[in-house]
Amino acid sequence: PLPIVDPADKPLEPLEGTSLCCLPPESGLRKMCQALAESSTFDTFIIFLIIGSSVCLALDVPRLDQGGEMKYYLNQLNYVFTFLFIFEMSIKIIAYGFWWSSDKAYLKQPWNVLDGIVVMVSVIDQLPFASGLGFMKTLRIVRALRPLRVISRHENLKLVVKDRKSTRLN
Repeated sequence: PLPIVDPADKPLEPLEGTSLCCLPPESGLRKMCQALAESSTFDTFIIFLIIGSSVCLALDVPRLDQGGEMKYYLNQLNYVFTFLFIFEMSIKIIAYGFWWSSDKAYLKQPWNVLDGIVVMVSVIDQLPFASGLGFMKTLRIVRALRPLRVISRHENLKLVVKDRKSTRLN
């Protein structure tokens, strides 16, 4: 079996502050979540989830038979992907806190904010009343930002995006 934490991963930095107002830095749960969040194996798993989710999103076109088998399976996979992305988000929030606990807190990292928005839109989209809301079709476009999450996981890709951004501004 694959190890959850790769021995080649860099050593973990000490945690700061209290997560979720109840988990101190020495909490075993926080340390476990930090080890998982910073694991290269977990990171690779999340990248595969993003790719799978993006493929499903590309297959879910408006002309797809809404009562068909393909639509059914795409909806089921969307539930699975959403659950797993909520799990990833929860791991990071438990490890680093939500907002105020440290500089690594979930909402203090811009890429995590993007991740959080995409996850929340996916959750809202799956609520029973969401299909009747007209603005949900517009919000579903936010799910197309999932592939951008791959950029957040690779420093070299982040540098390319920053470089392109600064080139456009000049």
